[in-house]
Amino acid sequence: MSSSGAGISKKCVGNRRSIHDALRFARNGGKVVLLGLAGILDRIDWTMVWLKELDVKGSFAYGAEDYKGKRMRTLEIAIELMRLGKVDLTPLITHRFPLEKYKDAFAIVANKGRASCIKAIFEL
Repeated sequence: MSSSGAGISKKCVGNRRSIHDALRFARNGGKVVLLGLAGILDRIDWTMVWLKELDVKGSFAYGAEDYKGKRMRTLEIAIELMRLGKVDLTPLITHRFPLEKYKDAFAIVANKGRASCIKAIFEL
């Protein structure tokens, strides 16, 4: 799905429809960021790129960034932000299981879409 705000449309789902939506819903002169792994997707209509004069950028999930005066991997920065309490990921936890219910947990995670599961955790 795409999200927009401040003129940026982020495409994080690897399918043709999400790219179409990101290009279509970006505002004129906006930026579309394609995140994650690349793939070969047939029949993408790129007309909106030049019609709306969009800036299209690609970003792989594990790049390197300048952060607090030093070069760090993006994942290391994310972990640091979580450690400092600047990012709260608890809203992503949709399912909680006691350890003895591991079979139920694996069944839910294996069928994430049907179970509307984003993240599942074991609670001790």
